[in-house]
Amino acid sequence: PVSVLFLSDGAQTRGILQPLEGAALARDACFPVFTVALGTPNGTIARGPFGGGGFNPGGGDSQRIPVPPDPETLRQIAEMTGGEFSEARTADALEKAYDNLGSRLGREPGETEVTFLLIALAAGLLLAAGVLGVVVAPRLP
Repeated sequence: PVSVLFLSDGAQTRGILQPLEGAALARDACFPVFTVALGTPNGTIARGPFGGGGFNPGGGDSQRIPVPPDPETLRQIAEMTGGEFSEARTADALEKAYDNLGSRLGREPGETEVTFLLIALAAGLLLAAGVLGVVVAPRLP
């Protein structure tokens, strides 16, 4: 079964597809979406004079931009699709959210034998080389 893990640090700022429209598509495809809201209500980033975020080597003019998470939309997405919602305001909370999701989504550790495939590929290449050798440069009169 396929599941989606959706991490978000705020409201949508890019793209055409609205979050709840995407959730409806996931629901129709039977993909549960597990959502995690990252950050705090008062979270900000610093945008320097060269764009981007966070790094401003020369100090100077940087702009603080608020980036509060949007937990209500994420909660709705999880409810619509049969997933679960989590909040992660700290790194520890994010790790706990991953642990919780990992135990719910499940894992199947194991090994897959591929030796047979490699032997079949080698045999096919050997056969092709033999046929090509007979066709291109026959030695028998």
